[in-house]
Amino acid sequence: IVRNHPHQYTYFNETVGGIKGAYGKFETDYWMNSARESSEWLRNQGIAQKAGNEQVIVATNMIHPVQWYFRNDTSKVKVIYSNFRDRSEKNWDYAIFYSRFIPREQILNGSWMGANPIYKATADDVPLSVVVARKDKSDYDAQQAMKAGDQQRAARLFHQAVRTDPMNDNAWVGLGQAYLSTGKPDSAVHALTKALEVNPTSDNATFMLGYAHAQTGNAEKAIELLNISIEKNPGNFQAYQVLGMIYEQRGDKQTAQQYFAYAKQVQQALQQQRR
Repeated sequence: IVRNHPHQYTYFNETVGGIKGAYGKFETDYWMNSARESSEWLRNQGIAQKAGNEQVIVATNMIHPVQWYFRNDTSKVKVIYSNFRDRSEKNWDYAIFYSRFIPREQILNGSWMGANPIYKATADDVPLSVVVARKDKSDYDAQQAMKAGDQQRAARLFHQAVRTDPMNDNAWVGLGQAYLSTGKPDSAVHALTKALEVNPTSDNATFMLGYAHAQTGNAEKAIELLNISIEKNPGNFQAYQVLGMIYEQRGDKQTAQQYFAYAKQVQQALQQQRR
């Protein structure tokens, strides 16, 4: 209790192996208690003083407590919300993330902390939250390039992003998508395979990897992955469409029509939900 103060509430007893045994299996800092330690550490680095004429942007999935700890620095520091999954789509200089709501696989392989965390708030050496400094914004710039339709530039920037942080699953997914858009399915297979190594739960990476294999002519692998992507996300009507196209190319029109019908039903159901 004394050693882990002020995070003593994250204690787990030894039947599970303490907090080290619970890490990745149970929520630890579910009350965002470590937001204070990580925020104050970052404040103490003098980021407000170093800001100059620009605001420093801090992204976090603990928006309310982190905003509070930077309440006296709002002229120089802007705190924005970002869930972990969408971090590459947000423009930020530093991030403070805690492990709640992050896939178990990414907690256990450490990818949720990125390749170069600059600070960890811990209990018994288990990270509760981390501070990340963005070395460059190539992943964010690549997302903007994709939205603008410049897939060649997006591919270059995503490639730079994965060199900077090989644990950035978003950058690997984006690189795979950019390769698919520029007619390089073999390169897309490599990038999307790397994405799934970092985040095996990604239904988007699974779907696109299936599509990439379909583009290379590996229909069996494509069918396997597309079915897995549907298990992960039954609302992905595009997976049904691609399966339909594969079976149509095989000459199995009956199965193809079934998948096309499934795709239409799912798409219509999604449209009704949005109304």
